[in-house]
Amino acid sequence: MAGAAAVVRARRPGPGPLEALREAFLRGLDERAPVTGLCDEPGVPAGQRFPAAVEAADRAFTLLSSGLEFA
Repeated sequence: MAGAAAVVRARRPGPGPLEALREAFLRGLDERAPVTGLCDEPGVPAGQRFPAAVEAADRAFTLLSSGLEFA
């Protein structure tokens, strides 16, 4: 997954920055990206998966608790 600033800069016309971040996060979950903590590929050490999962969950909680609603 790309960093937040890169996701926002590369977003397609129309969606706002938070919607672009949400889409990127959900795409990462679908793709089981290591940063989401859902990656079970043998080449990704478990020690890297758990901290990434905590970080991803924290970002998701912050985004969802911001009070913004997504369609």
